[in-house]
Amino acid sequence: PALQSGKRIHSTMESWVKGIGVLSKLIAPIDEDNNVLPIAVKVTEDRVISSWYNGNKKIPNVNELPDEIHPLNNVSRDWLNIRGARPGRQSAWAWRWSLDDLTSRLSKILKNRLLPVDKGPIFQEEIWDMALKLTNRGSYYSGEIKLEELEEIMELRLKGYDKLQIRNTVYEISKIKRNLQSLRKLGITSLQSPWPGPDLNFNSGGWVWSPYSNDRLLERTRVVYSKAIEAYLQLVDDLFPMFKNRMEIYNTLPAKLIGQLEIPPASKGYSSHPGLDWYFDPLPNGSKTSIEISLVLTGQVNHEKVSTLYDKLRLLRPKAAEWISSHHTSQLLDIFNNFPVREIVYNWLWNDLKRISWVDGILGHRYE
Repeated sequence: PALQSGKRIHSTMESWVKGIGVLSKLIAPIDEDNNVLPIAVKVTEDRVISSWYNGNKKIPNVNELPDEIHPLNNVSRDWLNIRGARPGRQSAWAWRWSLDDLTSRLSKILKNRLLPVDKGPIFQEEIWDMALKLTNRGSYYSGEIKLEELEEIMELRLKGYDKLQIRNTVYEISKIKRNLQSLRKLGITSLQSPWPGPDLNFNSGGWVWSPYSNDRLLERTRVVYSKAIEAYLQLVDDLFPMFKNRMEIYNTLPAKLIGQLEIPPASKGYSSHPGLDWYFDPLPNGSKTSIEISLVLTGQVNHEKVSTLYDKLRLLRPKAAEWISSHHTSQLLDIFNNFPVREIVYNWLWNDLKRISWVDGILGHRYE
């Protein structure tokens, strides 16, 4: 029966909302008072169709879904997350159903890089990226941008706007203005690139890493990964406090990120792409996380035994010893876009959440 199925889904969603804490404000079908929205359900021979009501009318918590509301033909914006599927034969199917609603929403937020931030390294990247685009400066620009120039653009072109979309990125204008005002109060008159920029001339036809000397590339890598750890901890503490005891990187820290930046011989081909070989070396609880990345030439990379790290990690994290694991990563260096910290952090978050079945699919790349 539709109403009985709806009641079970609504009840399990209420339990999930209580369990996931602050994250529910981002991914759960709730109102401003954190109450789960009314649900409507339709049951056919082997399928259940459900949707959450976000309209202005007062309706019961559980309802039969109107015939005109369908996953393939939703004509009303009052109905959210319309989905139809076979519910399964197990008695706990409603738990899985409401969990799928939440994981689907969280996956979309991560894939679109939409976790809210108003401070820290990722927010600094957002501000700098917006400043470059508003002033028509290229992504390789690493000089300063006067606040006066940005404020003039805000006043002349963006007055009255709440949000601004440039390519694939949506900027909250009020948040940007508050940031500029806070910088003014601190006596700051210009923006600077948050990460060390190119220090060599960039000839047309080169690669994105071509305008970086080896020393500047090492400097940028160290700064970006150091700030990535800071931003990761910020997001977990702010948005995932109910999950952090099962998040692998969070429980690996504090640690020393040990890496080797591999610089291939200069060539005109893609084989000259720098690489990074790195791992977290866990430290005792209470220690300070640090970065130790060195510069090596191709063929000199020293591959640490993962088994040694794993034993050390389990010894230092006895409460997580049954499920935690260590990883040694070898990858192409990918820190040349305007959001290097954000991309590292989202990949870490995605992998952590994937292991506990709170996201589905593939994170994918984000092109700005």
